[in-house]
Amino acid sequence: MIVRLVIPALLLMFMGSLHAQNVFVKKGDKFMRRYNFKRAADMYSKAADADINNLEAREKLGNALIASADYDSATAVYKSLADNSLSKAQCLFTYAQLLRGQGKYTEADIAYRAFAVKAPDDPRAVEFRNFGNDIQPLLTDTKNYEFAT
Repeated sequence: MIVRLVIPALLLMFMGSLHAQNVFVKKGDKFMRRYNFKRAADMYSKAADADINNLEAREKLGNALIASADYDSATAVYKSLADNSLSKAQCLFTYAQLLRGQGKYTEADIAYRAFAVKAPDDPRAVEFRNFGNDIQPLLTDTKNYEFAT
């Protein structure tokens, strides 16, 4: 008898949780359309907290953080997406771009290579596959050069 009551109660709680996630994502989408990126990030964060496996909510959270210029938080969100094998290849590329923008070239190179493995046919994968080798000459000591004034 108790089992007959517990199972439906658990199903209702689970369905309520899914509904709450969808509500938060929809509200976040509404705030994004209105360029209110901070409020959108708050909504997406609530959806992601409600279900840590909700990759869509976490990706939207990362995008809202980028749009609000909170690059450190966006990098943390995209790192978690990059570490998840179920994430889209685009998440790896965005993570690499965020790292590159912060001057973390070695980490960006690793992320670009992972992106190239996950999306080998993407033209960006070909372009950035050798990012680490391409950036290295630019980081060398500039004392060998003189600027004419």
